[in-house]
Amino acid sequence: KLLDGGVAIALATGRGGSVGEELRECLSAEHCERVLVGYYNGAYVAPLSVDIRNTDLKPDAAILEAFDSIRAEGGMFRDGWLPKENPFQITIAIDKLASSADGWRRLHEMVRSRSELKMVRSGHSIDVCPAWAAKPRVLDAVRGKMAEGHLQMLAIGDSGDRHGNDYDLLGGDFGLSVDRVCEREISCWNLLPGNVSGPDGLLRILGGMRL
Repeated sequence: KLLDGGVAIALATGRGGSVGEELRECLSAEHCERVLVGYYNGAYVAPLSVDIRNTDLKPDAAILEAFDSIRAEGGMFRDGWLPKENPFQITIAIDKLASSADGWRRLHEMVRSRSELKMVRSGHSIDVCPAWAAKPRVLDAVRGKMAEGHLQMLAIGDSGDRHGNDYDLLGGDFGLSVDRVCEREISCWNLLPGNVSGPDGLLRILGGMRL
């Protein structure tokens, strides 16, 4: 309904091409052309209609080096598991860490020593990304397509805490969290009832919108 009403919609996700594969099955070709997606925490922005599996993505050099360093860390992961190598990001499932606390510490020390990298987390994973990658890049892309540049955008996420992958995204005047918030007093609001969060919270927000 929102797309049919002319509302601009974009997605910023820590995931890669699998998001596009799933959403293209749910939306019409016309809608897919109009929805922007920021894959790998905003490192690569493209219309949903573009299948990034068929796109030649030039890997970030710092990410490739970081992958080699992480792979060399002995005993960090369970049962010999290693993260999949992606062009813009290293995603580490928290349940694959031999120790979540020690794993976070070791990864944080590695990333802190490299200014070209940063680390964020969601409810289920830790992402090592290039420092230049950011979910707000999707908002900038949408703003660039707006005929009226003064219009505001509503941003919704679930990991708005200090190390969350939505911290930057929800830092504007209209940032809503459907789960975790941060210490900032002027952004990243959670207006939902205490027993509502995640996808249910998103549906409640979207269901309350009127064109």
